[in-house]
This record gives sequence, structure tokens and C-alpha cells, in this order.
Amino acid sequence: MGRVDRARISIEDLKGKADVDDKTWEKVSVALGGAKDCMPLISNFALVNAEAVSTAVNSLDNAVQKGKVMLLYDLCREQCGLLLASRTTMEAGTPAAGGARAAPSGAQQVEPKRLKMSLFVDSVDDGSFALLAMEDYSSRLKFFRQLYGDVPVPQIPTREQLSALQSRLLEDESPFVDFRVWTPGQRKRLREEKTKRWTLDDGVPSRNFRRNFVIFKHAMVMLKQGSFADFERYKSAVEGLTETFGDYWSVVVEADEVMRSSHIGSYRDANPQLSWGECFVLAADDAAFWRYHVDHKVMRFHFTDKEGPQKSGKGRDPRQRASKDVSQQFCSR
Repeated sequence: MGRVDRARISIEDLKGKADVDDKTWEKVSVALGGAKDCMPLISNFALVNAEAVSTAVNSLDNAVQKGKVMLLYDLCREQCGLLLASRTTMEAGTPAAGGARAAPSGAQQVEPKRLKMSLFVDSVDDGSFALLAMEDYSSRLKFFRQLYGDVPVPQIPTREQLSALQSRLLEDESPFVDFRVWTPGQRKRLREEKTKRWTLDDGVPSRNFRRNFVIFKHAMVMLKQGSFADFERYKSAVEGLTETFGDYWSVVVEADEVMRSSHIGSYRDANPQLSWGECFVLAADDAAFWRYHVDHKVMRFHFTDKEGPQKSGKGRDPRQRASKDVSQQFCSR
């Protein structure tokens, strides 16, 4: 119910985005609730039965306004984390806004395909998630591109990635993704994983963090969890630490994972009204956290190991090898 509670805000902004005029909205409100001011909140409209909305929309004379009201319904449901209106009304067997009749409700429904979280989001998560319907994913992608233009394909979250992240959000979990598995080129990575199953992994290089975080940022924006600026603020903070402590980048990466997997949820526990984007801004500015998890660990290593980070490790860049050892050293304490 977290997202529904946060959708208890005025519907006026979404009415403006969908370009639904007051006269049309009054007709729909009267048809659904018996009064022209019965649905002042986003959640009021989003939680109305899809069949009732479809019936009210089809009573309108203007075909253009029918489409706009259905778009508004779609936006409201999306704000609450519910299925898109077009999919729901089709499953109900009622005519859509365009007048086409879907399959009867008694027809056999295909269960959503379920995939493993560990393959797409978090390598240690044994759970599963339902794959978004293709029309849901396409609708979100279309809306995203209308707002932000043609983003390069490698930076677009896949249907599987978006589905898994949405599943976590709907369960009120932190939107953590493991950048070892959350990558572009998912199919290629899954093929290669079979041959690299027993290969040691020293962590996520800083260049891969930047690349994979962009996909995460786009996914969160597509799911309406914050703005570009919110997530860029966090990325810049992590990149700044990486530049400052270049020899110990894996310490920074480990601190980032601690922040995104657990600590970031504390901001929302203190203020449930915060969006996840706002939580990422608070995370970026949490000097005490980064000082404890990065500055102090690097300084302890620096003063306890006089040989420095460049003289350890074999077969890999010595700085990377040493920094991995640093993270293991201090995490075990």
C-alpha cells in the first residue's frame, strides 16, 4: 500500500499532462461517483474498477476525449504501481477506448512468465519475479522516449530488468541492483556466465559502474521513482570518491553496495513520503556514511600497511587486487 498512500495527491497535474478538460472530467466523475468532485486524488481514480471506467469513457461523445481520459486513468494507475488500464480493460472483456472488443473474461488467461532475480538483479536473491506484459513495457518505453528522446539502446533497461526492479519496488524493498549482473547486453552476459562460473571476480570497475548505473537511472525514471537529476547527483558523488581514492576503487564500490542495498532504506523509514529519487539525493549528501565506509577504511589501510597497495596481487592490475583485499580486510572486522 506504500505507493497507493503516496498517490493520495491532487489529480490536477496528471489531468494537465493528459490534456483532459474540466467539462469532460466532470462528466466522467458524475458517471463513476455521482458527483463532479468525487475524485480529487490520483488514487481515487486509479482504484476505480476498470470495467466501470471503460463504460464511463464509452459514454463520452468525443473520441479524442475518450483517449485522453483513458490516458489519465493509465497515468493514475501507473502512479499507484497497478497494471496499465489498457491491459486491465482488455482482460475484462470490455470495449477499449477505441471501441474494439477484447476476448471474453471467461477465456483462459496466460500466467505471466516468472524469472529468477539472481540472473537479472541480484546474484544472491533466490526469489523470482513476474515478467511485465509486452504492452506494459512498450507503453513505458514510449512514454519515456516522448519525454527524453531517443536514448541509445544499450542504455535502455530490458523488459526483464524493468520487471525485476518494479517487483522489488512493489514489495517496498530498496531498489538495489547488483552491477555484476545488471548490465547491458543481458543475453550475451547470460551465455558467457556458463563459461565463467568458476572465475574469480574482483568487483565492478568504476567504468562499469558508470555504464550500468545509467541503465538503472533510466529504469527508475521509467518507473516514475525520481528524476534524472536525483540519480545523477548520487552517481557524481560515487564517481568523486572513485577519483579521490583511485587506488582503492573497490572500497568505494563496496560502500556503494552497502548504501544501495540497505542503508538507503533508512531515509525512507524516517520519512515514508520521500520518493526513491529523493532518497538517492540524501544518500549522495550523507557525509558521515561515506566518511565511515570509505575515508576511514582507506586511511586505516594506508597507515597499517607500509608497503602500499601496489605490491600485492598476481595476474591482475595490482591496484585493483590490493583494493579488493582492502575491502575484504575491513568488512571482516
